[in-house]
Amino acid sequence: MCQRFKLSSSSKTLFSSLDGYEESFSLEETNLNQPALCLIKENGQYKVKYLTFGYSVLGKIVFNAKSETVAEKSLFKEDFRLRRALVPVTGFYEYDKNQIPHYFEEENKNRFYLAAIYHSSNFVLLTEKPEEAVSYYHPRMPFVIHKKEKSLYLNTETQIKDRINRQRVKLVDALSPQLSLF
Repeated sequence: MCQRFKLSSSSKTLFSSLDGYEESFSLEETNLNQPALCLIKENGQYKVKYLTFGYSVLGKIVFNAKSETVAEKSLFKEDFRLRRALVPVTGFYEYDKNQIPHYFEEENKNRFYLAAIYHSSNFVLLTEKPEEAVSYYHPRMPFVIHKKEKSLYLNTETQIKDRINRQRVKLVDALSPQLSLF
């Protein structure tokens, strides 16, 4: 499950005009228990909120929630109903069975979002069945949101199952050597 992701410094500045943005926040890679720049919507306005990755539950860190059951699970359902966030990223890491990291980014290196929910000052990422590029390495991946769909996800009236015409983000494994055809 995704425990690490990245947002390049140049992508962070795209959020500088939003309420809550902090120029001094310089962390590019986020791991568990670290803060990340998150996008939320309050009173119809986009805002930046710095939230810590992972919920602490009975002394353990919970960092992912299955998108298929998030609206039903007691730990997550109220947050999904009321407190949704998007984590802007330029890529994320998944580890294979040998604990080797694989970095997935958008094919054209564009920014995209990871769906999240939050409570107080912490967030967890939603996950889904993996796309082809990720499925070779891991059975789940973060729930990826195309930048054109950010309003749709942040609208708390929208259920995940309502997202039939979802625009896909084409992911590639940036750390694997690309095979070329001769």
